[in-house]
Amino acid sequence: ADKWGPAAIATFLNPPFLAVKWAMPLVLAGAFLSAGAEEPVRPEPDGAAVATDLSGEALMVAEPLPAGDVSVTESVGDPVSLIEPGVAGRHGRWRFAPHFDVTGTFDDNIFIQSKDEVADYILTLAPGVAFGFWDEEDERERYLSRQHGASVVGRGDGRFLMMDYTAILMGFDRTSSQNAFDHDARFAWRWNVGRLTLGGSIHAESKSETNADVGGRIRRKTLAAEVSAGYQLTAKTALEIALFNTWNDPEDFVRTTEWRGEASLNYAATPLVKLAFGVGAGRVDVEGGDDRTFGQVFAAAAYSMSEKLEVGLRGGVDFRQSDGLSGDAASPIFELRATWLPAVETRIGLEAFRRVGTSAFRADQDIQLTGFVLTSQRELRAGFHLLLDGGYQVSEYSAGDGGDERTDRYFFLRPGVLYNFAHWGNARVTYTHRINDSNRGASSFDNNQISVQVSLIY
Repeated sequence: ADKWGPAAIATFLNPPFLAVKWAMPLVLAGAFLSAGAEEPVRPEPDGAAVATDLSGEALMVAEPLPAGDVSVTESVGDPVSLIEPGVAGRHGRWRFAPHFDVTGTFDDNIFIQSKDEVADYILTLAPGVAFGFWDEEDERERYLSRQHGASVVGRGDGRFLMMDYTAILMGFDRTSSQNAFDHDARFAWRWNVGRLTLGGSIHAESKSETNADVGGRIRRKTLAAEVSAGYQLTAKTALEIALFNTWNDPEDFVRTTEWRGEASLNYAATPLVKLAFGVGAGRVDVEGGDDRTFGQVFAAAAYSMSEKLEVGLRGGVDFRQSDGLSGDAASPIFELRATWLPAVETRIGLEAFRRVGTSAFRADQDIQLTGFVLTSQRELRAGFHLLLDGGYQVSEYSAGDGGDERTDRYFFLRPGVLYNFAHWGNARVTYTHRINDSNRGASSFDNNQISVQVSLIY
């Protein structure tokens, strides 16, 4: 009887509800208005004729930045996690959470070319399911939302076990050759036994995305695994050891396999200040190019001024040596993360970084990446949030064997509006403008995207 009562009718006629109900179908309908049109010719990146058996790392296809998950190679189809608010006082809770995202996007340069741009409408469907157990509700929400705190030393307490799988179906209106069925699977766990803490994670994914390194759209497969162990030596000191393995396979470009180990001594100077000192070493196997060995020394500090401000900094030096003739190099590296809550309705995040990796475009080149990403979210009224993200990144390529040095300067700005229409769903509208200015002309591009996304979790 209440289904079509006054309250239900008022909700149905509410402008925000109408916007969510009708904006998405209108955007998605545009994706098929020109069905049957001849597909535009896909531009091939300069140098795409490299042997397909090259292997190596797609450096610019790295872990998403935690503050907003923004990267140069961001895929239109990246799913957005929704987390149902936890219930205070409930612990040791198993959680089964099916989730579903649907996104309609207009992209005016889907191949990120400097000329002869190709525009298209993209429809992305991303169904998935998460399953896991957490000792603490805060840890569950923090992990699944992928908004980790800035602490470099402390990784939180409590035990958990989680699995998450998302299928990503991307459909292009004009360029149907770019249609893709991709996957994203994650498994992670942490367990405490007395003074010993054990943990690990596996992340496997296949993605269709743009890549500024190669200057075009690629299909990529990655597999990243981590195993760690920490032992509390005293009330203030702890020893931590971690092993990492990352395999990157950008189709038709350079594949790599990286092995890395780290050991650090952590010290809690005060309840609010944590310090760490450590060393690392590893090897990058580059099929079709010179393999690299590297070592790192680093120090880290994490400071929690209050519940409103947390800052973490890790810095050191990366020493890299090539098995071939491309020479040795020592580069400073760092990572700064900060989270600030100036008011209950406002959240600001900052990440600044400098890191070193191997180019997916040329097997004999390394890249030094330096940049920052700033994210902000402000609640305007009940359920509505104003979003504003932006960032800048400089990519400096080594000359390699007989090659030319290359420098890319990348900038992006993304304003948007988010509406939480229920505890199990939200909708967002975003506009993204990004520019890559490169002294390699074919790598420069301008790109604009308008997206409407609805995300559900049960």
